[in-house]
Amino acid sequence: MIEVKKKKLFPVSIIAVGIGAFAISIFNRNKLKNLEDEVKSTRDDVKSILCYQEQKNALIESELEDMRNEVASCYEHFEVFSKEKEDGR
Repeated sequence: MIEVKKKKLFPVSIIAVGIGAFAISIFNRNKLKNLEDEVKSTRDDVKSILCYQEQKNALIESELEDMRNEVASCYEHFEVFSKEKEDGR
């Protein structure tokens, strides 16, 4: 009696393990696809942020260059003023 149950249970357990392995592989494929989609989305976000930062850096560099030119102009005016003061004007 016990042997008959074991003989019937063995094929059922093999089938159950096979179905379980198949289900796990499908689940893992779906998980992998979702992860790949998230990685792609994150990559696109990072590219967007880097592009924005490059534009911001270029704008700031331009503003800094304008400020440098303004400071240089002020120093030139100070030099002219100092020279005129030394000359007694």
